[in-house]
Parts: sequence; structure tokens; C-alpha cells
Amino acid sequence: MKRVLLFVAAVFASLLCSAQVQTINWSYKVTMTGEGTARVIFTGRIQEGFHTYSITADNSRTEIMEVKTRGCSLSGALREEGNFTEESGKLVCYDEIRLMQDIRLSGKSAEYSGCIASFVCAGQMCKPESWNFNVKIEEAATSKPAKKSSLRL
Repeated sequence: MKRVLLFVAAVFASLLCSAQVQTINWSYKVTMTGEGTARVIFTGRIQEGFHTYSITADNSRTEIMEVKTRGCSLSGALREEGNFTEESGKLVCYDEIRLMQDIRLSGKSAEYSGCIASFVCAGQMCKPESWNFNVKIEEAATSKPAKKSSLRL
């Protein structure tokens, strides 16, 4: 009986610990697309064995939430790229997903912040993840290395 309880406790502890590991590692790049316009490209590298969902899914989709802008406005809809396959009627991505948002600057510099929320799954086991970002956009083209992910469950 003690072995069974110890086994259950170990499984429960490993599940709690795994909930704290970021499964999608996000980074971003800013490219100037014209005078006063920029494109922010978020790249999410998904750990092997996991998948996430398209921005078009009815539920469990990947989305950008809590958007705030300063010195700019969003131009057009959020777009995505990736190698998507259909599973159970939903588009899923296994290796890398890219989200693109065009930005119209109203000055020489701007800020675009928010949270990328997604569900990541391995088989039938899924968990929500989020990554907070704060992108500073200057008139000149810039690239930013990956920021530390902040996980919220």
C-alpha cells in the first residue's frame, strides 16, 4: 500500500513540476515594411512531442490577448505561418509557429505589448501557456533576441 501511495505522490509531483516548464519558447523580430509601418513576427518553437493549435480554431486556439499599444496602432488581422496538419477537425502545429502583426506607427517610436495564449498538448494531455511580451519599435529595422518567457497558468 505504501508503494502505491508513493507512486501516486510521485506522479502527482511530476505533473506539478511539468506544469511549470514552458513548452513553447517564443521570440520576436521587428521588420520595417515601409515608412511608418512595421511587422512584428513572433516565432514559437514547440518542444518535440507537443503541438499547439492554429489561430483559427474554435476553442483551444493560439491568440494574442491583453493588447496595448503606445505610439502605434494595429494594422490588419493577426496572421500565422507554420506546417499545420488537421487532427480531429482542428489545425495543429508541431515544430514551429509564426504569428505576424502589422503595426502603423504614429511617431518615431512605439510599444506593442500583450500576451500570447495557447494550449499545448502531448497526446490527450493539454495545458494552457502564456507568454507576456513588450515590443519596442523604432523607425529603423530591429531584431530582438528571445525574451524570458513568463508562464501563467
